[in-house]
Amino acid sequence: MERFQISRATMYSICFYVIVACCRCETNPDIDFLIWGLERSTFILTCVCSEVTNISIKQVYLGRNMESSPMEPFDEALNYRSGSNKCFCSVFFRHRKQVDIWYCKLIISDNAAVIVFQGTLRFPEVYMPIPIKAWGKVYVALRVRNFGFIKLISVERKTVVFINRDMHVNRQDSKFKIFEAEVNETSGNPLYVSEVKYEGVILQSSNTFGVITGTYPTNESTYTIESGLPMFSLRKHEYVTFCAEKGSCSVVVFSPFSRVFNITSLKHGRTNQYLDHPSHIVVVKNDSLIIQGKSHLQVQVFIERPDKRSWSMYTAIPSELFLTKYIIKLHDNTNDTAFLIVINTKGFDDIMIEGTNESLSATRLEYQVNYELLFIFCYELPENLEYEIYSVSETPFGLYFYGETSDGSFASPIALGNTGKDFNYRSSLSTTKPSKTTTTTTPWCIISNVTKGDKKDNDCDGYIDEELFNAKDDDDDGKIDEDTALDTGTGCLPGWFGTHCEKMCRCNDSACLPNGDCKQNVSCVFDFFGLQCQYKDLIHSANVSQENVRYRHLTPCHHNFTAKTPLTITFPWPTRISWIQIEAVSKDNLQGLKLRFSQTRNQSCYTGHCRHRREFYLNTNTLRIMCSAAQYVCRISIAFNAPEEERELCSIYISAGRNLALGQPVGMSSYYRDKLGIVSRRSLAVDGRLGDSWKSCSTTRLQDQDPLLRLSFLNPVLVEEIIIYFKVTVKNERFSINLLDSTDNVIYSSTGVIESIVSIIPSSQISLQTIDVFKQHSTSPLSICELEVYGECAPPMYGPDCSEICSISCNDQICTYEGYCKWCPNGTAGLYCFEGCLEWCEDYQEVTNATTTPRVTHVAYHKQSGFRVENVWLYVMIPIAIVGICSVFICTGPSRDLEKVPSEPKTYQQDFYQHYLLTKESEKTMFSETDNQTSTSVDVTDALNTLEIVTPSMTTTNA
Repeated sequence: MERFQISRATMYSICFYVIVACCRCETNPDIDFLIWGLERSTFILTCVCSEVTNISIKQVYLGRNMESSPMEPFDEALNYRSGSNKCFCSVFFRHRKQVDIWYCKLIISDNAAVIVFQGTLRFPEVYMPIPIKAWGKVYVALRVRNFGFIKLISVERKTVVFINRDMHVNRQDSKFKIFEAEVNETSGNPLYVSEVKYEGVILQSSNTFGVITGTYPTNESTYTIESGLPMFSLRKHEYVTFCAEKGSCSVVVFSPFSRVFNITSLKHGRTNQYLDHPSHIVVVKNDSLIIQGKSHLQVQVFIERPDKRSWSMYTAIPSELFLTKYIIKLHDNTNDTAFLIVINTKGFDDIMIEGTNESLSATRLEYQVNYELLFIFCYELPENLEYEIYSVSETPFGLYFYGETSDGSFASPIALGNTGKDFNYRSSLSTTKPSKTTTTTTPWCIISNVTKGDKKDNDCDGYIDEELFNAKDDDDDGKIDEDTALDTGTGCLPGWFGTHCEKMCRCNDSACLPNGDCKQNVSCVFDFFGLQCQYKDLIHSANVSQENVRYRHLTPCHHNFTAKTPLTITFPWPTRISWIQIEAVSKDNLQGLKLRFSQTRNQSCYTGHCRHRREFYLNTNTLRIMCSAAQYVCRISIAFNAPEEERELCSIYISAGRNLALGQPVGMSSYYRDKLGIVSRRSLAVDGRLGDSWKSCSTTRLQDQDPLLRLSFLNPVLVEEIIIYFKVTVKNERFSINLLDSTDNVIYSSTGVIESIVSIIPSSQISLQTIDVFKQHSTSPLSICELEVYGECAPPMYGPDCSEICSISCNDQICTYEGYCKWCPNGTAGLYCFEGCLEWCEDYQEVTNATTTPRVTHVAYHKQSGFRVENVWLYVMIPIAIVGICSVFICTGPSRDLEKVPSEPKTYQQDFYQHYLLTKESEKTMFSETDNQTSTSVDVTDALNTLEIVTPSMTTTNA
């Protein structure tokens, strides 16, 4: 595990909101704050703390939202000279009744920190406002659903704030205005913790604005409140949280911009890595944590009192922004129950309280956690109301304030309102040229000139470098070549390859060659393997009896382990598998291998042996096993005939097959357009990226009562499973699906309930060319985030473009992606079914249905063209037969009833909606609810009587 060490803030010049003034500013030193109270406040107290001996404070009352409560306006300037006290406090308002939202302005002439107490005299909540110059344009906020709130304040006459890019709030009527951010309840996928729902929110505007977040707990007379954090950039985003042993706490991490982040438990001493978390929200209960990510995170800690009468929250500050000195002020009612949460690397003897010459000695420590070089402790403050706390060694440290009263509890990061002599603050609005580590907020998108591959959203549609320079509208937004990517030399966008750019590069760092193979010394990305890394590996989402089976390395069998039989692989929900691949030290370690499938609790799955088992060796130590059961499985057990013999294995792969839908043509009956004017793309349903936001899903218009999405394949395919990732907009709503052949005949129709994930397994493989997913008489849009189709090319073709001919030695001429026979005729074996039929021919089927046979010989791994020397006599006879047939045809002459030459196949272009309406009215309707459609080429009547639909629930796993 990497040793943790808090970064030294003295080494950097960082722009951040925690400092309330420009250190060493030469012009316009006045710092403005907007202070606002909430509806339930009857008491407002502001304290200005500074080391400057003489500062000017001007208080300006600005007004309130309603006129229901009396309040005398004020406009007062004070010259304050500090003496023994470094904090000046002023009561802004005291009233017996709760008032409406109101706000005032503080103008301070020099560097100072502002602390605001508000609420009631018995329960004052504390927060530290952010100066107006440090407000941001982008915020990542958290709230508790049902009783959490987010309030915004702006100094501009017109401010539009977009929330999660799905909705916006607009205020134009007042110069100073607080307005509620009504968060879209359907956005995100929050976790449930003790029946409390947390929701992450992204707020963005072209103007700077302020944010305040809070909650109304069960006690209606109290609340918790915090200043919102603008989005910022640091060298390393690192947060440390502390949970005391008494009471309980929940640490909530919101990571909308960080794909990967680590959480280290200080209680258990282990690190968990979170990769592409579906909800971007992780909640950890009752543990002190170190949270590390590569981009901006929002971390909040919710603390519940031991008596469970109230709870509070505080926002974690990145360790790079820790200071060496703090000034704090307490309220009169908190001095007996006030605590400091200190985070440093030198221990409690390094932290001193000025004026008392007293260190934070062990006599006042409530709780402490020591982890390698990190010290976290909770310290009970002595009886005083004003403190200056500093590090003797001038080492930056973190400081949080926690207090309790008879009516409630509260917490706040003290870093929000303090300065340090070694910490230079520059506002993002300053004309001073920032350093490389200066904080900048994400700017509001402005349409700019086209520059190829500049990694910018030049057309402000929410996507980066998404078009080819080909004089076409690749992104369906009505514009041509406005946000183009760098030329990859293949005619495809970066990360894609193939004849039609329909295949996604699955190599690490997108390091693919033009043909899709990984570059030298580059392996497949997580969860994929095989030829061109196109096979999906299911074992990483399963529970395994030995973790060694997940080991992956660029070098085959780089690591081996002794198998403890039976090896079990348990899936979290019923899962279809395509085949199993096992690597061992040698072929001898795979002899006598047995497979069995079993059920798990509360899951209905296939139980029994591997039916019609087919196996072959890819090389001297890699065995692939296929089973013909087209059903869901829950658990796989791997054992051997001689369990007393040690088996040295290297790794096990569970293949889901190859997703044939990637990059295929898609059409929609209509296109959703959001309030920014961004048009939903049809290609989002087949882009290989899972997500449940509007931005990542193909969505139809709300007014479209019969929405439809059509997926067309360039060539016919054999389908084993269809997986649909829906964005659920209405609960228990139903959808329909049609499977069509190459002549647009509906060969099967079915309906089901829309869930987050829907899996469909035909009772047998179906040769089709089109899939329609639709709703009828609907009042909500059809939104599909990803449509996956697993299978192979329809016979007799195989390969990346279904352009290679499968060997006629294969059963029904069905081949895998690499060209290996999917199934072999009885008595044959091997990659291409050319082996066998020796002395064990008659027993082959029985043997392979039971255990792995040692008699299967090895055939080297290579691309198979479909023509082999072993069957040369067969290849000679075929042309002779063809010549004979043609001679007979010529002699008899052409038929008088010969039909006209068929026209070219129908194309599915941008006139889809018109074609959709015409087809809907025709006799061969794509919405047919009957199964009496037939095909002249394949008898599918009996094969399509059953279509299983499973909706596994989404679960969170640690990568």
